[in-house]
Amino acid sequence: MNLLRGIVVAGLVAGTLDGLAAAILYVIRTGKNPLAVYRFVASGVFGPDALSGGTSMAMMGIFFHYIIATGWALLFFISCSRLTILLKNWIISGIFYGLFVWLMMNLVVLPLSRVPSVPIIVSGATIGILVLMFCIGLPISFLANKYFRS
Repeated sequence: MNLLRGIVVAGLVAGTLDGLAAAILYVIRTGKNPLAVYRFVASGVFGPDALSGGTSMAMMGIFFHYIIATGWALLFFISCSRLTILLKNWIISGIFYGLFVWLMMNLVVLPLSRVPSVPIIVSGATIGILVLMFCIGLPISFLANKYFRS
């Protein structure tokens, strides 16, 4: 498996797991259409008007979501090539990487984007951190470990 393929596969797997988790949690919490999750993602580029957009805006959000997930996969693969300690225990690395991704998304990326400001609430943050640990950190770490061990 070449490096680019490994990164893309990790991004697609993580993006799918995280996207499904976000959509399912949104439906459970609100009972509303899960495409709103992806319109929120699109609002990072298009601003608050994306929230009232239609299916095309949700599709843009899905596209951006996968680009972001693949970017996180790329960063982890690059980190593993320089910090081999990340490969010693992929589970611990993945858990901490999920936490790192949550911190960077909520403290750096979202504030710099055009998404409407959303306060961080402890219960929501805890769920978000767990989702990113299990849906972003662990899958990316597992696939990076598999790539670098082959």
